[in-house]
Amino acid sequence: MLAISQIHPGAIIAGVTRDPLTGRVTYGGRMRIDRHPQRFFLLPASASVVPIDGFDGNCVLIPKSARLAVGPIDGQFPHAFADDDYGQRAARLGISLLQAPDTIGICCNNHVGSAPKGVLNRWRYFESPKRLPWRAQWRYMRRHGDRTWPFWFVASTAKRFLA
Repeated sequence: MLAISQIHPGAIIAGVTRDPLTGRVTYGGRMRIDRHPQRFFLLPASASVVPIDGFDGNCVLIPKSARLAVGPIDGQFPHAFADDDYGQRAARLGISLLQAPDTIGICCNNHVGSAPKGVLNRWRYFESPKRLPWRAQWRYMRRHGDRTWPFWFVASTAKRFLA
């Protein structure tokens, strides 16, 4: 990652991690799927450096110039939104986001299980810091969505409880 940073000074470099048991990619660079502010897909590992739209914060090199421009991680976001927000703020400032080639490390996927039945149980589940707490989702969508963000917020919230 340091060598890539020498070639691409100022760029934020995300590294790919794999599950130690399955070998599947668990975290790394992500690309936007559509206009929804939170829809990204995880990129596979590649043989070369690739541009990305966002990243999981598990293995990321943030150069000092990017840190000075973007500032710190927004402490108002819990686990599930902080790295997404940071990447989006950096991209908005014109900072390149890149995924390093190959695999950088080993990391299990941090699943938190399936949503339980019952409205109160589902509410507690989704309010966990590793899921989609509504205040954080509201803040993130408002900050990074286009003028349709209220629609996406309502649709996402309704989908959670109607599923």
